[in-house]
Amino acid sequence: MWPEKSTRLKEPEFREAFEKNERRVRIRTDKLACLLTVVLMPLGIALDRVVYPEDVGFFLKLRLICSLMVGVVWGLHHTSWGGRHYPWIGLPMVFFPSFLSLS
Repeated sequence: MWPEKSTRLKEPEFREAFEKNERRVRIRTDKLACLLTVVLMPLGIALDRVVYPEDVGFFLKLRLICSLMVGVVWGLHHTSWGGRHYPWIGLPMVFFPSFLSLS
């Protein structure tokens, strides 16, 4: 037989410490993802110049809009409101490039 599940997960102190650590790690990871997106998204213009030379201006505009939107998300992570709603703030960032490519 398998051993019983640990009752430690039900202890309030353990759960509180776990949630505090998860929030810290998720916020730090989201901030890093935002920063990388803001920096690397416009650099994709190099590939656009090779693949779509006639539409470089259009794609640059889309890339800059995406970087700006992700920059706003990055800024939200630095607010107390963002600290309370961290699970939901990072989600839109994943979809920004997809929605902008539908233009």
